[in-house]
Amino acid sequence: MMSRSATPISTTQRRTEDMKLAIRDWEESWCRAKPN
Repeated sequence: MMSRSATPISTTQRRTEDMKLAIRDWEESWCRAKPN
């Protein structure tokens, strides 16, 4: 039970980091496509 309740936290943390990386990649590609 304890290990089961501890799993979602790490999963959420990993998901947050994945989202940050995805957003960063998206912003970089957006800046490149944008004519400055």
